[in-house]
Amino acid sequence: MAPKMRPLVAAFNGRVFFYKAAPGGHNMLTLDGDNGCACTYMHINNDTPGTNDGLGSEEYAFPASLHSGDHVIAGQLIAFVGNSGNAETVGPHCHFEMWLQRRCINPAPSLRAAQSIAAPRVALASPEIHPAAGEVRLDGVIRSINPSTGVAIISLAATTRPNSGSASIVRPVRKWLDLKGATLEGLPGDEKTPALADLTEGAAI
Repeated sequence: MAPKMRPLVAAFNGRVFFYKAAPGGHNMLTLDGDNGCACTYMHINNDTPGTNDGLGSEEYAFPASLHSGDHVIAGQLIAFVGNSGNAETVGPHCHFEMWLQRRCINPAPSLRAAQSIAAPRVALASPEIHPAAGEVRLDGVIRSINPSTGVAIISLAATTRPNSGSASIVRPVRKWLDLKGATLEGLPGDEKTPALADLTEGAAI
């Protein structure tokens, strides 16, 4: 049992696959581990935060930058606790199953032996890009762009600061960025291109 929107993290390295339901349905995720094990996370959130409406978007079920089929590392944020499916009338919780060689096994010993972490781990695309002093690197997904004002709205996935490393979000967060006159760096050939000309909704940033 856990509060709604508590972060769920990967039990081990592997590939994640989402099972997203229609509004009011059951959101689930499977993790196919590099170690030969697999696990399933059930009753992932399907509500708008603060409600039990069953109308929550994918943004409130899975982290914005994660896609079905992606490879993740142990401890990485993969979903948020909820009460979707046949748990709508009971308290929010994570129904967690572990499978080995197509047999469901008791995960309790593994969970007891697991390393405890204070916050989800971060796996960055292009980890070689570091912010300079006074800068913050924001990783996320573009939700909308207004070319006339130069404002882009992103769903944040992680932040990186020069002296404190990278931090994953633990709840869905949106940021409004003023990109008017901004340039993108690190494109093929080290070109610099006007940002708004290259950004599209749904793209990672």
